[in-house]
Amino acid sequence: MAWDIQISSFTGSEESDIVLLGEHTLVVLNSQGQLCLQKRFDYQPVAFTMYNVSGNRNNLLVAAATGQMMVYSHKRVVWAAKGDTCPVAVKVATFAGLQGLILTLDDAGKLVLSYMGTDPPMQSVDVRHSAEVDFAALDSEYREVAGHIQALGAPSEAVVPQEQLLITAQVPSLLDRSEDLPQDMLSGSAFSAVTVHLYLRHSGAASLTDVTLSLDAPPGLHLDQDCITVPHVSSTDSSAVIVRLQGRGSGVPSDNTLTAVATYTSSSGEPRTTSTKMDLQQPGQYANVMSFKYMRGPVVTILVSKSAGRYRIQSDSFEAMWLIVQELCQRLRHFFITAESSEQERAGSQEDFAITFKEAVPLEELWASIEKHWQARQAVAASQAALSDRAQQQRAVQKRLLMRFKDRQPGSLAHLELLLAETFDQLIDLGSQQEQQQVEVETAGSQLAATVQLILQLVRYSFGMSLEDVNVLTAHLSPQISDGGSVGWEELTEAGMTHLLAGQLARNQHERSVQTVPLAQACDVPKLKKHISIVLERLSQGASISALPG
Repeated sequence: MAWDIQISSFTGSEESDIVLLGEHTLVVLNSQGQLCLQKRFDYQPVAFTMYNVSGNRNNLLVAAATGQMMVYSHKRVVWAAKGDTCPVAVKVATFAGLQGLILTLDDAGKLVLSYMGTDPPMQSVDVRHSAEVDFAALDSEYREVAGHIQALGAPSEAVVPQEQLLITAQVPSLLDRSEDLPQDMLSGSAFSAVTVHLYLRHSGAASLTDVTLSLDAPPGLHLDQDCITVPHVSSTDSSAVIVRLQGRGSGVPSDNTLTAVATYTSSSGEPRTTSTKMDLQQPGQYANVMSFKYMRGPVVTILVSKSAGRYRIQSDSFEAMWLIVQELCQRLRHFFITAESSEQERAGSQEDFAITFKEAVPLEELWASIEKHWQARQAVAASQAALSDRAQQQRAVQKRLLMRFKDRQPGSLAHLELLLAETFDQLIDLGSQQEQQQVEVETAGSQLAATVQLILQLVRYSFGMSLEDVNVLTAHLSPQISDGGSVGWEELTEAGMTHLLAGQLARNQHERSVQTVPLAQACDVPKLKKHISIVLERLSQGASISALPG
């Protein structure tokens, strides 16, 4: 099928040529009908035109369906440009004495006049011979400019916008009563809930409309609404948003932080965001012995010494103690530092408050969690490989069956239909097995995250680390488990430990010169354990990782 046919001299001969534009090809015939040129395009042309360059030599202008304009001199592309419309007709003409203008017409009847290339210079460049360079003046000017740049790049205080959205949260210390819960919650698997009140207020003079509040609950808790639209937020009264979190499933949560992010448009039309994080408190009253039971999970007990100032936390599950330890330490700091600071100042003596852990850090529990998580990941990888093999086998059998069905005289199927049915059943079984293994990976990841949380706290109180060192260690030995791709927690942690040992914790130049390897799914778990042990050993000896390596 030919889109267009024109007669012009395209090959440079004195006779005219017949130029045909097809769906993807360009064909040039001479006056006797013989083939002179044939070219196949890698795009879909829609229109073309010929225009004279000099003498008998003409160029070809082809318009593509993507809006591109291609200029050909014989078979070679000499120019290309991109237009805003897809033309159905194109022509090269002269308007107002200006040559080379391109006239295009699209399917909506829009006529566009344009041109390719750049504007020619209107004035000649005057080259002047400069005098000798004054290097002293240049050096002085350079130092002055560098001083201005350094002054502008100096850290300054963050500019707080005059108009901002303020979010405050009211987190209860007790669970909701059963009579306050809806009937659908009481009849389902979630039999505990907590209601959080969020208050939004705008500090500007104008009110905000359509504020979107996005919520992210910690694992193990379910939000009745994770995205809420607040139609109106004023600057005088706070807009209340009620959020209810329900306990789902069983086990130990790996986090207790509820994150709220509000997106809105300011009065000046600028898109802005405001975020806040709130810790979900643990309910309870003061006593010498206190026990906490996770929903369909383990029990954690706190034993308080009456006079020695010691707290003993015990449980059948190691990872279940991290949340209780964290809550206990937070409340101890609040009680001894905040509540008693005024009394100690009046007494004239300021006693130091410190939380210590005198026993050895139980790394065996961490090793067991790492092994369990790694084996679960390996099982998923093996299942994925088997699933890929069976899928490839099914495609191969299907192709053979299609070839048999297309044959005019087909032979015997040779039990290919049985092989296809068996392969399909294996695909279904492997898919179900992989779904179960994914659940096991998530469970093992949650257990590993809780174990790492507790290990980090014990390391902090056992080695007397500063808050800066703890933050750096948490960034390298992270409790955030990511198993979405081929590189998981083990590979990331191995890279983090190697970075610490070759940086802040390096003892000599040989350790600093260790080459880091790219991340890949080939973690050596014994090597990972060894590196974690070395890092913790050097931290126990008083090494700091918050300072830059020397």
